[in-house]
Amino acid sequence: MVVADSVDEYSSPEKEPFSASDTENDATSREQDSKALKKSASPPPPKLFLNLPDKTEEALATFNLLQLSKYQNAKLGSCGRQTEDMTCDCREDFDTNTKVNHACGEDSECINRLTSVECLDESCSCGSDCQNQRFQKKAYAKVCVIQTEHKGFGLRAEEDLGQDQFIYEYIGEVVDEPSFRNRMIDYDNQGLKHFYFMMLQKGEFIDATKAGCLARFCNHSCSPNAYVDKWVVGKKLRMGIFAKKNILKGEEITFDYNVDRYGAQAQKCYCGEPNCIGFIGGKTQTDSARILPHIIAEALAVTSSQEKEWLKLMKQKGIKRSEKDDDTINAEFVASLEIKTIGFDEVPKITGCLLQPNLDFIVMEKIIDRVVMTEDETVLHRIAKVHGVEAFSTILKNILSAGSDDTTNLDQKRKLSDTEESLVFKVLKLMSAWPKMKYRNRIVNSQVELYLEAIVDRFNDDLTELAQFLLDQWKQLPMEFKIPKRLDGPSSQKEDILADARRSKNHDDSRRIDGKPLPEGWQWAVDANTGNIYFYNREKNLTQWEKPVAEKKPIALPKGPRRLDDEKEKIIEKQRRRDEDRKREKQERDAKLKQEKYKLEQEQEEIKRLTGLADIIAQAKAQQEELARLAAESAKETKHKKSSSQPVDCERLWARALASVVPNMLKKYEKEIGHDNLKLCAKDIVKVLAEKEVKRHGTSKPPVTFDEEKRAKMKSFVKPYMEKFVAKLEQKRQKKRSLSNGNGTSEKQPSKRHKD
Repeated sequence: MVVADSVDEYSSPEKEPFSASDTENDATSREQDSKALKKSASPPPPKLFLNLPDKTEEALATFNLLQLSKYQNAKLGSCGRQTEDMTCDCREDFDTNTKVNHACGEDSECINRLTSVECLDESCSCGSDCQNQRFQKKAYAKVCVIQTEHKGFGLRAEEDLGQDQFIYEYIGEVVDEPSFRNRMIDYDNQGLKHFYFMMLQKGEFIDATKAGCLARFCNHSCSPNAYVDKWVVGKKLRMGIFAKKNILKGEEITFDYNVDRYGAQAQKCYCGEPNCIGFIGGKTQTDSARILPHIIAEALAVTSSQEKEWLKLMKQKGIKRSEKDDDTINAEFVASLEIKTIGFDEVPKITGCLLQPNLDFIVMEKIIDRVVMTEDETVLHRIAKVHGVEAFSTILKNILSAGSDDTTNLDQKRKLSDTEESLVFKVLKLMSAWPKMKYRNRIVNSQVELYLEAIVDRFNDDLTELAQFLLDQWKQLPMEFKIPKRLDGPSSQKEDILADARRSKNHDDSRRIDGKPLPEGWQWAVDANTGNIYFYNREKNLTQWEKPVAEKKPIALPKGPRRLDDEKEKIIEKQRRRDEDRKREKQERDAKLKQEKYKLEQEQEEIKRLTGLADIIAQAKAQQEELARLAAESAKETKHKKSSSQPVDCERLWARALASVVPNMLKKYEKEIGHDNLKLCAKDIVKVLAEKEVKRHGTSKPPVTFDEEKRAKMKSFVKPYMEKFVAKLEQKRQKKRSLSNGNGTSEKQPSKRHKD
């Protein structure tokens, strides 16, 4: 979910800063108002903003528009399966009148759509351009950007939207966690108040701060009308915004940011909903957020009320949430859940969750326990049908190869824990009880046999016996190869020709293969079920797997010299190809220049950031040189052989780490003591704290980021230090004023200090 404030940077000037006490008062009063409003008979009608002008063009100028997300490296965004694509069992439902393929629609039983996987033209049997390709087709809802009263830019629906309708994809730059944390610091140093991060999966984030799409303008609401869902498209994971309920034309589209923002200041929430908690960010926001991601909560049959009750119980017991920064779930909460059986309609949510890469072990364990507890045969059969093989193969992959796509280390003798072995045994036991399959296509595509063979090689107990049983059973199954057949009758022949044309439309020329033309009347296409090429001849009513061979024809007599027209056509064709080559080269040059320009802009921004920190770096460098000099002198006097560079380096590292935090704590004193005094104070505090940390921790390096406890200790040091400094400075100022007035008194009152 969004891990930084996603409200637009064009914040309203009417916003006023507020203190922690204001936050608590707002939260208390709004909670009382919320309880009172719950007693009302009917919810208020949705607010419409039809009168506000369209600000889309103005908003587009604030960031770089992307059509697709950019990945920091090829490994990011992986759905965890690098072999065969997941296919559905739907059949093409092509309307020859409207030229629309209605397969895999909203009300269909498409196993891909049920498990949040998009179909691909080249692999699924549902035919080309089915209804389950909304991300690929950019089938976005009609929306526009508006300027709200308090929240900056927002996104408005320009048409009525139905429940669960796809609204927009959340697009940006996909980065890893170290880059995400560095960008948070960089944006903060650049003075950006609002960040646009969304977690894609554990350790990966979508950053739409400087490059993205219109989805970045969706504001937060405590009672949203939209939600964010993760989908598999090809080999990548992508995030989409969907309608949580029916949305009227003119409504603002909102979703729940639902997370703590890493270091962002608490801000007032202007959603205006009856259940509004008063602000975005801070402790109360974290406590009110969902404990589990949407997809995991549905798979475990957890409601938001259950989560809130658990949080309330933990708060009463005085137990704080123990989630770490890189945790995606609360393991304590999951462990406390009571296991429930699975209903028929819950099956897609179960397998869809298990298909997620790098799923937490305790979540997999709880879901499999739900499957084991379920005795309804229809439910168990549906699990096997709705990508059950792929889901269980993903579990084995997560355990045996630690979620890595590299399967070369499966034969390593890493000992599994008792809980891991128990879960593997449950998975194999469930698969052995599945109804017998007719074909082994899905077995091969899921790579589950690879993991079973690793189990046979690594273990010598019941696991090996069960794994070998499944391997022997599946090896007897045949592979399914389908050759499309033409039905009798003129109308069916016409539709069949149309289907073949659609199957081969993704290729440049269905009458040529390997650069060579096929015999007259022959064409080729790709079988949707197997991905293999077959050949057909409609005139002769033939379909075959083998490449056709041309019939030998008598050698024709040579023709006379070419006519002038032929030479002219040849020259024209040559010129056309030359123009195309030039056009292509120009496009490549433009793309390269654009890429170099973007790289240059990034470098300039980095230089600008480094320039802003030049003073602090220069001070740290001076301290380092001075400490090095003192250390060298000390080494000569005491004749120690041990180098003194290590403590100096450690103190320099601590000083650099503290310099990224301490100045922000002193900003509120700048108006009172001046910028130069502020720099001197920051320098002195950093130096003192760095010396203390080196004495306390020795040669240990400082952490990348400081936790709340460490920041609190810093603040406890900064506060009395600055109070003393301000008091001394005020005394000096009074003394100067007294001398200037000549009577020893000053008419001005001392300035009021900031609240901590």
